Amino acid sequence: MKSAILVESKKPLIIADIELPNRLDFGQVLVKISYSGICGAQINEIDAVKGTDNFLPHLLGHEGSGIVEEIGNGVTTVKPGDHVVLHWRKSKGIQSPPPTYSWKEKKVVIVNAPGSGIADDKAIYSFVPEMIKFYLNEKPILNNIKTYLCSNEKDLNFVLENIKNLVIKPVNESGGYGIVIGRNASKNLIKKTIQKIKENPRNFVAQPFITLSTGPTYMSGDIDSRYMDLRPFILSGKTEYVSLGGLTRVALKKGSYIVNSSQGGGSKDTWIVNN
Repeated sequence: MKSAILVESKKPLIIADIELPNRLDFGQVLVKISYSGICGAQINEIDAVKGTDNFLPHLLGHEGSGIVEEIGNGVTTVKPGDHVVLHWRKSKGIQSPPPTYSWKEKKVVIVNAPGSGIADDKAIYSFVPEMIKFYLNEKPILNNIKTYLCSNEKDLNFVLENIKNLVIKPVNESGGYGIVIGRNASKNLIKKTIQKIKENPRNFVAQPFITLSTGPTYMSGDIDSRYMDLRPFILSGKTEYVSLGGLTRVALKKGSYIVNSSQGGGSKDTWIVNN
């Protein structure tokens, strides 16, 4: 099986054939992969952003989708022929051991099983319009927000010159962590952020500041205004549709634009009024 193997940090990947295990362990599932990719966290791993990697060599590839070919003992939720999307997060199912593959008499381990979702890498935002055109042969109905890739020299220069008017986001974080809103940031924070961007441009993107909607929110016995956003959900199957309603997230801290629950945000009921 042809695979991309990370053998040494800050070096090109090795493309080579590996041998699959002769049998599946308890709880394991063999999936014929149709599509796969790597996320920003593994790109940072290639670049050794967090220091020495103690798990080399190993295969890359968090995301994946494909068709079940074989199941191990104990597996009851899928069967051969099922179309599946793979994910690395633990669930209520069997926590089977990660597979070990043979490669040139060495062992290669998948440190993170496939499936974390490529959209978690914020750098992908800038490519969404091109992805829609390439895969669907359509033009985007809604334009996404302009995203500057700090790994691009032209974008990097623009970001450094206009950082006070932008929102800086690390590509591999979630939950609102690491976000710097230039217009609200202190001089010291701006200075530190610029230094981080210069040290590792690939780890950051920037976007124009967009004012969120506000709504009345019950806070400490009184009604006050808070910033909020709406996250709709698109359901895909034999047909695709946008669900009614969605998740309304609210920044509970007065004046804050960060609606993530991990940063003190909350949620509100979403009412759909049908005329």
